[in-house]
Amino acid sequence: MGADRAAAWVTGRGAAAAVALGGDDVSGARVDIHGFPFLTQLAAGRLTRVTGVLDSGSFGGWPCPTSTSTRGESAPAPRGRSRRRGPTGS
Repeated sequence: MGADRAAAWVTGRGAAAAVALGGDDVSGARVDIHGFPFLTQLAAGRLTRVTGVLDSGSFGGWPCPTSTSTRGESAPAPRGRSRRRGPTGS
């Protein structure tokens, strides 16, 4: 359980850092990954709930909302990887 929560925390911190780097004048970016077990959700490519908050910032000159939350969204396969197995997808 401790390793799972630690992995969720590290991933949330990494996501918050990516948000801060991708925006303009972003401050106070935080990303919380909810649900348990995180590692099982990650392996399935679907997280139960993710909440993102920032104190201020903009992206491409557009101000962004200071809080957002999503539930049950699936992530596409990372670049260079396919969800298919084998040459025929089976």
